Amino acid sequence: MTLGTFLTPTAAGEGVRELVFVELLGGHVAAAKAFLIGHIGFWIEKLLLSFQGGIFLIWAPKSYQRVTREDLERLKEETAREQRATAA
Repeated sequence: MTLGTFLTPTAAGEGVRELVFVELLGGHVAAAKAFLIGHIGFWIEKLLLSFQGGIFLIWAPKSYQRVTREDLERLKEETAREQRATAA
């Protein structure tokens, strides 16, 4: 399945993943069920990983939080100050 989604040029493997599941499971289950297994399995995986990432972001230390414009301006000023100090 991974090889099929990797080799075909699609947006995130959508459609190809389901087709591969239909081909692989076609002899054992109905095509509609095989399609749904591939499609719903993909979204369950994404939801579980997103949930874990959300928990991490909620409890992440401040250093992992969003960088603001003020942070970037402060960093530019510090860098310019250090460069002037080493050049002098």
